[in-house]
Amino acid sequence: MSTLITICRENFAELKIICDKRASLVGELCSLTDNALCIQKEEYETNSMSIYVERNLGGIESTGLCKFYVQNTSDLFKCDNHKLSLNPSAIHKMDKIGSMKEYWRKTYNITEKEHRIVYTKENKKE
Repeated sequence: MSTLITICRENFAELKIICDKRASLVGELCSLTDNALCIQKEEYETNSMSIYVERNLGGIESTGLCKFYVQNTSDLFKCDNHKLSLNPSAIHKMDKIGSMKEYWRKTYNITEKEHRIVYTKENKKE
């Protein structure tokens, strides 16, 4: 995987990889990619979502995490004169965030109505 990413960078080829957060190589992919984009559907608001962007810029260390909120996914794109484009007014930028622990630890089961959160020492319920 790292060789493929290196070859694409050297040849200025844009590489897009889509995977589920439970995929076996998700950790390696996030550390090797220039920009990791994570999408989280909101639990109670079915037409909204949060988008997390992690910028690595070619290194292992993250240079920043940003969170964006889309209140209505139907407004995410607009059509002007038969041209489809992103509607920036539908995206609300939140402040920089320090961690994506909540995103990675919350899991959803599509066959059950309830989800579960994997608790650790840091966020264990009393």
